[in-house]
Amino acid sequence: SVSNWLTTALPVRPVAPATSTVFGVADRSAVPAVQAVRASTHAPIRALLLVRDMDRSSIEYYPSIPKRDGLRESRTRGYDRRMKQRKLGNTGEQVSALGLGCMGMVGWYGQRDDAEARATLHRALDLGINHLDTAAVYQDGANERFVGEAIRGRRDEVFIATKCGLVRSPEGRITADNQAATIRRSCDESLQRLGVEQIDLFYLHRIDPRVAIEDSMGVMADLVRTGKIRFAGISEAGPETLRRAHRTHPLAALQSELSPWTRNACRA
Repeated sequence: SVSNWLTTALPVRPVAPATSTVFGVADRSAVPAVQAVRASTHAPIRALLLVRDMDRSSIEYYPSIPKRDGLRESRTRGYDRRMKQRKLGNTGEQVSALGLGCMGMVGWYGQRDDAEARATLHRALDLGINHLDTAAVYQDGANERFVGEAIRGRRDEVFIATKCGLVRSPEGRITADNQAATIRRSCDESLQRLGVEQIDLFYLHRIDPRVAIEDSMGVMADLVRTGKIRFAGISEAGPETLRRAHRTHPLAALQSELSPWTRNACRA
């Protein structure tokens, strides 16, 4: 989710005095962003407001935020803003230190609000967040279509990541499917929904125990060679699977859930 992506990635520093906690950040009533969080009902906006106000470690210059809904952060003095960049693995590609997970953009967590979600995504791009993450399974492709429409005209600003390898049965059950035909079909469908000629980062969303990881990564390598994707990654994989996958084709990224409640990645 957007809130998970943005808050679990933050190196949050303690602040005092603290009376309560919002998204894991100590709450001070004098902080305008926290007041805005209380007033906002949309998770992406809440998450971005927290990033804007509570964390500066990934922003070299604090951004000048235009006045919106009567709120203005008094500490913003018109400084230029420049999001820090980080190298993506050994690819040489530079992406923003903070990425924007788009799963919640199309109503996954409550009522859908395309106008506000689009404004959130565009604001993220304006702040220098260029790494957007979606997946074929999110709202059965509707999420990719939304992201594709939202970045139209701004493709050169975006490093787009999406995922394959999860399918929904007619009964609604989601299962892993890493078969070659499924990966190839999913890639073609994602390209069409996103409206792009090439996917920057294509993940196996979950590992299918019925299919050797070497076979799945062989298909990903073919997609790189044919130019449909630039880089390959995997999601929620253990160390040995990661090593086997990387021996077959260089992996650019591993995506794992990490939060105060989910610490498996720290123990792997």
